[in-house]
This record gives sequence, C-alpha cells and structure tokens, in this order.
Amino acid sequence: MFPSSIMKKNTLHDPTPIVFAIAITIFIGSFIFPFIIIYVVRDIFFRPDTYWIFQSPFSSYMTFMSGMMLMSMALLVFLFFNKRKGIKLASGVLAALTVVSLWLLSLGVYNYYYFNEHGIHYNHLFSYRATHYHWDDFSTMLELKEKEKGTTRLKELIFITKDGEELSFPFQQHFWNHKHKITSFLEYHGASIEDRTIVVDD
Repeated sequence: MFPSSIMKKNTLHDPTPIVFAIAITIFIGSFIFPFIIIYVVRDIFFRPDTYWIFQSPFSSYMTFMSGMMLMSMALLVFLFFNKRKGIKLASGVLAALTVVSLWLLSLGVYNYYYFNEHGIHYNHLFSYRATHYHWDDFSTMLELKEKEKGTTRLKELIFITKDGEELSFPFQQHFWNHKHKITSFLEYHGASIEDRTIVVDD
C-alpha cells in the first residue's frame, strides 16, 4: 500500500499531461489566434490618428504563427529532455526556445503599414520602427495586372521610390476605395502611374 501511495503522489505531480495539453492547444491555436491577437494589439497600440488603409501584411501573421508553433515545440522538447536529461537541461532549452518564440511574436505584431495623406508608413518585418515614405519620395506606382482566360485583374501595387526601393502590396479589397486618392497624391507630387500585364497561359 505504501509504494502505491508514492506512485499516486508522483503521478499527481507529473507535469507531462498538463504541459502536453498546453503544447497541443497552442499549436492548434496558432492557426486562429494570430489573426485575432494581431488585430487587437495593432488596433490598441499602433492605430494612427488618420489613415486610409491600416493593415498587417501576410508576413505578419505567418511570423506570429511561427512563434506560436515554436512555443508549442519548446514545450514538447522540454518534456523530452525532462524525461531523459533532467530538469536543468530541459529548463535551459525551454528558456532559449521561448526567447526566440517571443521574438517572433513581437516581430509579427510590429509588422504593419498604413496609408494616409502624408504617405505610406511601413513597419517592415525585422524592424521595430516604422519607415515613413512621403508621397514625393516616389517616382512610380506600377499596377501589376494578370490576364487569364480573357479576364484581367489587378494583382499587385508596386511603389518605387526615387532611390529605387520597392514597396509591394497585394491588391486587396480595401485598396479599391482609396486607389483614386493614392494615385491623385502621387501624380500631384510628380510620380508616374504605369501598368504591366502578365498573361497567364491557358
């Protein structure tokens, strides 16, 4: 009876089931939570006073998702090392992977852009400070179109600065309502509006 009580006590203090459940929950949540968390955090901390378009690029969500997946993997690695190498090494590996995971999560949150009457403000991936591009910094806006089976659609907007830097934005629904304002401000500041069509083979 004494040994069985010890086994029961060890089972109660075994963190494996709880840690494993948390790891799986984080992994599954990594496909949903980035879209919710980034939207809320971005709206609270980075929302500008005036804007036409305020969005996070696809890279933002993918980076945040990678951070969550890495956190899930860190917990599973912790369980693996804890069973075989001891708690000290397991905790060290967990701490190191958690730091990298938090770094990826922060990069995902900080990766956003917005358009307003002053220009384009872009916080690039791997940067914690936004770069401001005024409308007179651009020389060209390229409308990249795709033609397939007789149907032409606007696929991408590429803004080229006078220094040759390119900012590329997939053309999404939120650009429709503001495209005229964007082109008007660019043309007013001397930028040219060009288009290029890519024909997709049938």
